Amino acid sequence: QQGCTGNYPPISAFVPPPFTATPTPGPIIMTFDGIGSVPTGWISALNSGSLTVPSLALSTAQNQENSCSSGCNSLLTGPLVFSAANQSVNIEYDFASTGKDLTGKTISLYYYLDAAPSNAPYGQIYIQDTPNYNYQSVGFSSVINGTWTKVSIPANQGGVNPAKILKFGVQIGTGGTGTTFNTVNFYVDNVTIQ
Repeated sequence: QQGCTGNYPPISAFVPPPFTATPTPGPIIMTFDGIGSVPTGWISALNSGSLTVPSLALSTAQNQENSCSSGCNSLLTGPLVFSAANQSVNIEYDFASTGKDLTGKTISLYYYLDAAPSNAPYGQIYIQDTPNYNYQSVGFSSVINGTWTKVSIPANQGGVNPAKILKFGVQIGTGGTGTTFNTVNFYVDNVTIQ
């Protein structure tokens, strides 16, 4: 530069320290498309009352994804022959005794019923921790049949320990005041934890 004299040391280019990205866990997506059997950890179970609950099966009769064109499955328990008030059935997933850390996450899934369990039905999505077995649920605003419906629950619902999630699931039932009862196919698809 004009007016500068003398010898100066060369200017070294600044080299930033290596960057290590902090991994952000992606969502856990449980889809049942393109598989041959019900994945380990999923069960159907009687919650209350007396009725026969068949084991879970993969179904091609219903699928939540409009974009799926082949190998399209959902989980099915049915037919469920509801016949009295206060009968309920679960489809649930068990992470096993050590639990799963779902801190900061929300569990969402889609359910489908081809008929309501009764004229006074109810439904809920639930979550349970370990080792204290704290159980909390979020009821559906209405039990919708004939369409895929999304329901969600945060992993810390009602003080459940989100770092030790034992299981989650969805439940349908006839309610306490039902007088008319139906035979129901109960489906679950596209579980997302994010």
